[in-house]
Amino acid sequence: GAAPDFAGADLRGADFTNAEMPGADFTGCCCDGADFTGALLTGVAVGGGASFKGAVLRGAVCDDRVYSELLAAGAEFPLAKSPRTGEAPGRSPSAGSPPLGG
Repeated sequence: GAAPDFAGADLRGADFTNAEMPGADFTGCCCDGADFTGALLTGVAVGGGASFKGAVLRGAVCDDRVYSELLAAGAEFPLAKSPRTGEAPGRSPSAGSPPLGG
C-alpha cells in the first residue's frame, strides 16, 4: 500500500508504538508528545513546520536525514539511528529523567 499521509494532521499524543511507517508524510504535523516507541520511520518526510516536541522515539528506527529533521522538529532522542546496533545494551547512562508534569 501507499505510505501513510499525515500531512498537516494534529497527532498530539497519538500512539504509534511499533508502527511501521516507512516513507510516511509528516509534513506540517503536530506530533507533540506522540509515542513512536519502536516505530519504523525510515524515509519519512518531516518538515513544513512539523513539531515533535516531547515525542517518544525510544527504539525508533530511521535514517540520517530523518534523524536530522526530527531533531530540527524538536524531537528528543534516544533513538536507534539504523537497524544495526553495535553497542552492548546498558552501556550508556539513561538520557535524563522523564519530563515533569505529563
